[in-house]
Amino acid sequence: MPIEVKSFASQADEAKDMPNARMEAVNVLGQRVMKLTLAPDWKWSKDIKPIVGTASCKATHVGIIIEGTIHCVCDDGSEATYTAGDAYAISPNHDAWCVGGKQAVVFEFAGMWGEGKMSLYKKIKAAQDGKDIEGYLDCLHEDFVFVRHQLGAEVSKSDWMPTLTAMMESDTLSFSNQRCLYENEEIMVEHSLMTFPDGTSEAVMVVNLLKDGKIIRTETGATPIK
Repeated sequence: MPIEVKSFASQADEAKDMPNARMEAVNVLGQRVMKLTLAPDWKWSKDIKPIVGTASCKATHVGIIIEGTIHCVCDDGSEATYTAGDAYAISPNHDAWCVGGKQAVVFEFAGMWGEGKMSLYKKIKAAQDGKDIEGYLDCLHEDFVFVRHQLGAEVSKSDWMPTLTAMMESDTLSFSNQRCLYENEEIMVEHSLMTFPDGTSEAVMVVNLLKDGKIIRTETGATPIK
């Protein structure tokens, strides 16, 4: 199909209410487009920071603002204000908030225009490389389950978040020779070598089941490397 049109109001693939904000997203020809409606007093560090638990926003943003005004301050001190009609791109490590006492409405894109469809593996890899925890979590379905065979348990997305955050923020856990063995709309298989803080290494196979363009179930198998 060469063209696909969806309504945010009636055909959203994902919709979620957050503190002082509402998010709606559609997937059109593999491109995720997200609409964010932010309340006049919305501020990332006040409303989102307590949820994700990071000091500043670790996501990359590319979008346009069609209503209201937002001010953004990066950890390095650089800052900018963008208002209705502006396009923007923001690197990780920043805070942002609405100004002027009015709500803001923005549209953001997962991957820049002109890149074509970005595979889910590339999104996951980019999030890992950039230690972008929010970006990684955004690749996980709301009903995501991680299967921990060694414990005989299944871990939900919310319960998996602290472990994932610790892994991505660790300077002593490393990945090498990462590659995607196979990916389609239903499954993604990855392989990598992992070196742990105690110096041991494992060859790890990761099998991800996909739904609506996101990972809904992950299982792993590992072989110790001596």
